[in-house]
Amino acid sequence: MISQVTFASPSSMINLSKYSFSQCTHLRDIINIPDTIENIESNCFESTQISTFVVPISTTSIGNYAFRGCSEMTVFKIPSRCLLRSIGNYIFDGCVSLSTIECPDSDFFVIDNGALFNKNRSNLICFPPASSITFFCFSQNVKSVSSSAFFGCKNLVGIMIPDNSITSIGHSAFADCTSLKYINIPLCVKNIDQNVFTGCTSLYCGVVVQNTSISFRMSLVTNSGLSFTSMKDCGLITCKHDSCRIPVPSLISLFLF
Repeated sequence: MISQVTFASPSSMINLSKYSFSQCTHLRDIINIPDTIENIESNCFESTQISTFVVPISTTSIGNYAFRGCSEMTVFKIPSRCLLRSIGNYIFDGCVSLSTIECPDSDFFVIDNGALFNKNRSNLICFPPASSITFFCFSQNVKSVSSSAFFGCKNLVGIMIPDNSITSIGHSAFADCTSLKYINIPLCVKNIDQNVFTGCTSLYCGVVVQNTSISFRMSLVTNSGLSFTSMKDCGLITCKHDSCRIPVPSLISLFLF
C-alpha cells in the first residue's frame, strides 16, 4: 500500500498521465512534484487521500476528474505566477472536504466570494464543495457558469442570479446540491444544459423562472432535472454580497403554467 510518493529532484518530467495515481487509496503525501509538470491529465489523482494540493508553477492544464473522490482534500492552491489556464470538468467531484480554493496572483484566474473565476470574472469555473457559504449571489459581470461548477456543494441553500447577467449554465452546474432550496432564472438565461439540477433533492419549490415560454420550461424539466412542482412559490429570497448590492424584491411571484 503506497502512502507517500517522492519525486526525484531535479526532474525533466512534463506530464502526469491519465490515472497515474488513480485508486491509490492510501496515498496521502506527494513530495516534490516537479515544477516542470505542464499537464495533469484526467483522473490523475482520483480517489487518493491527499489533503492539500499545490499546482506546479509550469502546469498549464488539469484534465477532467483529476481529483475525483479525493475525500480528504481541504485546500487546492494555484500559486503566484502559475501558468495554469485550463481546468477540466468535475475535477472536484467527490471532494467532500474541499472548503478552500486559493489563487493569490494569477494571469488567468481570480477568487471572488470563494469561487474560482476567469480573470475578468465573466465565467464562474468552480466552487469548493465543502464551502461554508450557504447563499451565493452572482454579480452582473458573470455571463456563464461552467459545467459542474457547483457540483456536490452540500451547504448551498440559495442562488441569486441578477438581471442582465448569466446567459448560459453548463452541464450539471448545480447537480447534487442537496441543500439547495432557492434559485431564480431571469430572462437573460438563454441556455441551460443537461442535468443542471439533477440530485437537488431539496429543490421542491422556490425556483423563480421569469421566462414563461412553455418550451423553455419543458426543457428545464426534461433536460435539466427540475420538476414541475419546483416552479412554485415557497417564500422569500434575499441577497447579500460583499462586493455588490443587487436589488431584489422582498417577495417574488413565480410564473406558473
